[in-house]
Amino acid sequence: MVLESLLKNIDNVLSRITTSHLQRYDTLQKDLLKKNVSTDQRYQCIFNGFYKMQRRNEDWYQYYFSLLQREKKNRHITFKQAIEQIYTDKHRVEPSFSSKLVATIRPEMPVYDKHVRENLSLQVPAQHKAAENRVEGFIKTYDTLKKEIAALVQDTIFTTKLRPAFDQKFPAYAHFTDVKKLDFLLWQHRVPI
Repeated sequence: MVLESLLKNIDNVLSRITTSHLQRYDTLQKDLLKKNVSTDQRYQCIFNGFYKMQRRNEDWYQYYFSLLQREKKNRHITFKQAIEQIYTDKHRVEPSFSSKLVATIRPEMPVYDKHVRENLSLQVPAQHKAAENRVEGFIKTYDTLKKEIAALVQDTIFTTKLRPAFDQKFPAYAHFTDVKKLDFLLWQHRVPI
């Protein structure tokens, strides 16, 4: 199980999490409602660096941050809505960036990325499938991710060991959601399970 593996490697995992990374995330969360993220270059730069959203053209950035600006007060936005909107508008299947948009607006929601996927052994739709089928497949994968993360943050290993270890190491960021704390741990967990 992933939590046992995380616990076994907690010192190594925590050592990989940098304070600057936590600060950037905290800034993104605190500034989201204060700034016009569709035009604020500093916000976009922090977001791109934090979420590793490089190698996109200017049109993509303008679109993405306009979408984030438009939806940032929508506390009910879902992954399904985000991935379908991006696919409709841009004809791109973007599960990772869709989840990052949703998790920025709703920090209690998980981020879908390669490291989390590998740690939780999530299945992804095959590249050769039609884009519409891949969108539907990623919606199902994200639903599985949500359920798994919800169960993990309720598990006693997380509540009695992992969360306290995170909070003790990074007391200035103890206010992060449990989902985000687990996300940081999973993101830095590179040990095969």
